[in-house]
Order: sequence, then structure tokens, then C-alpha cells
Amino acid sequence: HSNVAFNVAFKRSTQRRSMISNLITALSSIARVHRGYLWLDQINEFPMITFQIDERNLSHISANIRYYLANCTLRAYVKDENSQSASDELAQRIEEVLMGYSDRSNGVEEVRVTTITTDEGQMNPYGVVDMRFQILYQQKLTI
Repeated sequence: HSNVAFNVAFKRSTQRRSMISNLITALSSIARVHRGYLWLDQINEFPMITFQIDERNLSHISANIRYYLANCTLRAYVKDENSQSASDELAQRIEEVLMGYSDRSNGVEEVRVTTITTDEGQMNPYGVVDMRFQILYQQKLTI
């Protein structure tokens, strides 16, 4: 039994790693991407996108398939004389990438952006975009 559980857990972690790697590649088309948060004073190149998966919940079980909902937070940074416009533009581009993200090979069913906020120019010449999104994906239980 323990060997079967290990094989299932290994396939899950491999699937998640591959899904995250593909998401990073998609977001890399618009900015540098770092998995995990960085503070503004740790960033030398702009724009920069940082994100992490906060939690993953089992949302549905059916015949040999489990659906998981991964809750993610993203923070992006820009540096521009008009930081508010740059932040808004970057937020729009990130949302477009996330909403268009498709990764059927890793079971991704849907990506939903749930909130988008910016610092509204308060940190000029820097700008900050905060975004929360969810990834609904399926995992087939094959042993």
C-alpha cells in the first residue's frame, strides 16, 4: 500500500510542478517571473511578476478523477514615470495571459482571476499590482 500511495503522490507533485512551470513560461512573455514573493528592494529589473500558490483544496471527486482548486496570489512591480498607467497596463496583460492560459496536458480546466488591485500611483515611480486567481485542474488517479 505505501508504494502505491508514493506513486500517486509522486505523479501529483510532478503534474503540479509541470503546471507551474508552464504558467511561468506563459507569464514570461510579458515580464520576468519569480516563483515566491520578492520585496521591492530585492528587484533590480522591471517589470517583475512574483506569485505563489497559497493553498490547494480538493473540490470534487468522481470516477478516478479528482478536481483541485489552487488559490494563488500574484504581485507584480513596474518602474515608470507614470506608474499608475504602467501598473494598469501590466495588470491587463497579466489578466489576459491568465484568462487565456490553457494547459490540458496537466489537467488545467479553468483559470479565474478573482481580484485585481494596484497601488494607484502612491509609490511613484514604482507601481504594484496585486492579483488573486484560482486554477481549477483535474488529476486522474492512475496507479
